[in-house]
Amino acid sequence: MFFSVSKTPQLNFSTNWNYHGWCIDTDQGWNVIKHNDCALIYKGYLDDGDLHNEITAIADETTGVRSGNFCLLIVDINSVRVQHSRVRSFPLWHSNKIGITNLRPLERRIYSDAELVLYNDLSFVTNKLNILSEIELHTQSREQVISAIDQILTDRFAKFMSHNQLPVKAFLSGGIDTTLMYGYLKKLNIPHELVLAEHIEFDQFWVRNHATIIETHWAYKQLHHWRHPTVLVSGCPGDEFSLRNPLMANMLALYHQCTVTELLDWNQQENYLHRSYFDKKENMLAMEAQRHDPDLKPVFTDWDQLGPHLLDQAANDHQHWHLGNTLTFTPMRDLEILKLMLTLPWRDQVNQMLGASISIELIERIDPGLLILLSSQKNTGNYLEKLDKLL
Repeated sequence: MFFSVSKTPQLNFSTNWNYHGWCIDTDQGWNVIKHNDCALIYKGYLDDGDLHNEITAIADETTGVRSGNFCLLIVDINSVRVQHSRVRSFPLWHSNKIGITNLRPLERRIYSDAELVLYNDLSFVTNKLNILSEIELHTQSREQVISAIDQILTDRFAKFMSHNQLPVKAFLSGGIDTTLMYGYLKKLNIPHELVLAEHIEFDQFWVRNHATIIETHWAYKQLHHWRHPTVLVSGCPGDEFSLRNPLMANMLALYHQCTVTELLDWNQQENYLHRSYFDKKENMLAMEAQRHDPDLKPVFTDWDQLGPHLLDQAANDHQHWHLGNTLTFTPMRDLEILKLMLTLPWRDQVNQMLGASISIELIERIDPGLLILLSSQKNTGNYLEKLDKLL
């Protein structure tokens, strides 16, 4: 779901429109309709309804309130407004010379708590969104949190699949989140194809921009693509929304006056799923640097700052927002899941950060037999080894 809005055409894009003097350039898979005096150019999905049927209503809303993974460009003679799902799934950059894009960094980044309107002189204004909220400290039990997350994910799969008309594909990587997503497909008896190969079909946009995409957006190295309209169920951004990102986990540990490295050292007898990943030199150095960062110390010593900081980090961690005619269904991109994780008792948070214990219990609730598909260590060694059971 890549785009550029400018006054000059960006020829590296595969689809090029001109409305009201604006050059709107995109990858494949976008739709356009006329509404009042505007062109509505859009792509993606809603969680609880058909985007095509709802797009004019969304255009008439003053701000993004819908759940899903979509972008709507509202183009009129004076401006282009970027409307999107409540927690924007894609990055956004602005330049006074070019305009806006989500393909590559420009002069300034527009963060996820802002909707943008671009004017004819390529200046812009933003409308701030209240996507964060206060988080209580340790108010729910492990069982309460697991049940609440299970309900969120069950509802999200059920609502989306009730209106989806595209073929559904799932890829297992040996990781926690792809296995969990696969579990909900099985739990709800959703027809799908299990993809047992890395699959990339070239289209014009991909061959023109693949080097830029994989250099700038690391998660697109872990994406599959079909030219025919398809839904790919994605586990992204599971780590960031469930306390398993190294730097986010370390900020929470620092609040408790330790580091993730120290937690691992104090629990040497535990074969945590994330041990090898967190023990990587670059992660250890970055986590130790956080401890001594004077700008971060006021954040990790004050819960009223730390909670919103972690939510903000997750909201601005953009991983999968579609490619060409392949839509990435991303149920884990939900701040309510992270808020629930942050209400767990500290010991349960430690076990989730280091060993994904909450995520594993969610899988066990669905089908304990799926656990044999998990790699023994995250992103380390032969992480595909357990998938031989599917062949």
